[in-house]
Amino acid sequence: MDQTQPAPHTTIQNLTGKMRPLISNTADTLCRSHLRSLLDKSVEYISSAVWGADKHKELDGLQNEISRACGSLERELFDLLDIRGLSPEQDFAIHYFIRELLLVKICFAVEYAKYYTRQLLETAGETWACETMGNA
Repeated sequence: MDQTQPAPHTTIQNLTGKMRPLISNTADTLCRSHLRSLLDKSVEYISSAVWGADKHKELDGLQNEISRACGSLERELFDLLDIRGLSPEQDFAIHYFIRELLLVKICFAVEYAKYYTRQLLETAGETWACETMGNA
């Protein structure tokens, strides 16, 4: 093998190594910044935010902010991957993968936070329900 060319697996790992933090940082930043608000929202609300569209109403400020962050990530990934000259169908398919990945990552984080919060509240409730014994 030519020593000037990197091994194919190195190139693949190099690209995914650059993509992973972009995707994770976007999802993590959105969740950290807006978790309190998102805890009260439905999956449909989050989906509309990620996709930047709702069939039934205008997006609110939070949804628009999330949509802009998702669009920014799409542009960064397209630039990183040097994706150009796609058909409209190919272009939409890649946008679809990116948005759906973000949707899943954000919804997972929000639902996990809801579950974790319920567990904490249930545990706290059990702790408060304990009777005091002795002179403690």
